[in-house]
Amino acid sequence: MLAQATSAAGTTRVIQAMLDDLHRHPGEWENHTLDRFLEALAAVLESHSTQDPGWQTVAAALLNASGYE
Repeated sequence: MLAQATSAAGTTRVIQAMLDDLHRHPGEWENHTLDRFLEALAAVLESHSTQDPGWQTVAAALLNASGYE
């Protein structure tokens, strides 16, 4: 899925796939509520040292935040 994230459009497809997965399998997501997801996303992004992340880094952070503990 991350291979698609080379542009804004590709990253949008990753996000749409994440939303579809959340709707189909909410119990499989560690962070299935918005507040938990955003907290996890902030933690994932804090751990990145990249000053100017590319689209794949953004998509990876979003994917990682769905299961970050």
